[in-house]
Amino acid sequence: MDPWHSLSKWFNNVGDDSNTTPYATAHGMPFFKYAGNEPRLNHLFNEAMASDARLVMTVLIQNGKGLIFEGLKSLVDVGGGTGTIAKAIADAFPQINCTVFDLPHVIEEHEGSKNLSFVGGDMFIKR
Repeated sequence: MDPWHSLSKWFNNVGDDSNTTPYATAHGMPFFKYAGNEPRLNHLFNEAMASDARLVMTVLIQNGKGLIFEGLKSLVDVGGGTGTIAKAIADAFPQINCTVFDLPHVIEEHEGSKNLSFVGGDMFIKR
C-alpha cells in the first residue's frame, strides 16, 4: 500500500530521476531493484508472471503455429523473467533459437537447452 500512499509526493516530484514511479518514491528504489534484494518478493513476482505467461502461451502456440512463428530463426524475450514464454516457444518450435534477457538475479540458476539461452543484463542502462 505504500506506493498508493505516496502518490501525492510522487506527483509533486515528477521529473525527479530518483522518483520515477510511486513505488520508487515509497521505497527509495525501483521495484525490480528492490525485488533483487528481497528473494521472497522476487520469487513471488516471477511465479505470478510465469503463471500468466503459461496461460497465454498455451493459447498462442495452439492457435498461432503457422501464422506467428513461421519463418522465425531466433527470438529474444527482453524482460523474459524465468523464461516461461521462451521455453514454451523453444519446446514447440525447435528450429527457433530463443534467448531470455533479464536481470542477473532473475535468471540466476536457470539453465538453457539446445535452443534456449539466458543472458543477464539491464535493459534500462543507457550506454
